[in-house]
Amino acid sequence: MDDLVEEIYELRRQLLAGSCTESDRETMKTARRIRSDIKDMKSPCSFPYVSQFSAIENDTEIPQLLQLLLSNIITSATDRITNQQLLRTKSIAADVIYAASSGRIKMQKHVLLPFGIKSLTGNVELIHILNRLGHGIAYSQLLDIETAIAMQQQQQNTPVIPANVLPNIFTTIAWDNIDNCEETLTGAGTSHRVNGIAIQCTVQGPQPCSAMQPTGISRTRCRSLQAVNLPLPSE
Repeated sequence: MDDLVEEIYELRRQLLAGSCTESDRETMKTARRIRSDIKDMKSPCSFPYVSQFSAIENDTEIPQLLQLLLSNIITSATDRITNQQLLRTKSIAADVIYAASSGRIKMQKHVLLPFGIKSLTGNVELIHILNRLGHGIAYSQLLDIETAIAMQQQQQNTPVIPANVLPNIFTTIAWDNIDNCEETLTGAGTSHRVNGIAIQCTVQGPQPCSAMQPTGISRTRCRSLQAVNLPLPSE
């Protein structure tokens, strides 16, 4: 039976190849080369991804042939590509990589977009829709990443400071009570938190190393966190 299936598949492939034009064959050849480049890609960041995104460049993530193809589709070779066209090129390229790798390679867009949607709207169903369309990770994966980031901070014996906040630079810090009441079917599992931002001026020239360097953490698929009671500093 297996030999018969293979023979039918080979005959079908030869029939399709015979009916293709030279242009079609060149297109399929280019597509296979791009797919091969994507399959050979390594994930630019390790789990939980978010803390390492600021340390990489978008251009280094996209295979050169894929970027060349999309840039020539979106704009002509003689025109200067605008910032908006460049952004769209990277967005479409990220979707192609995410789809061709079956979600193995998670680009910045597919992690940060669901995080942004959750923060701005709290609508879980919208995140599910984006995931089904291939524009972002699943909501369950988002919870995995959030929990892993919190566990990562608990394991470090240093102050909880974002990796891109530089030491010995004048910093303005602002805090506000922000409750994230996500729209869930039961109303349970919503987030109540205090949000803070740190503002620093841009530093020209060599920059001091961050007090915290982003590191990876093993994926446990945990979606709940056991709080650790940390002693308050004595005066």
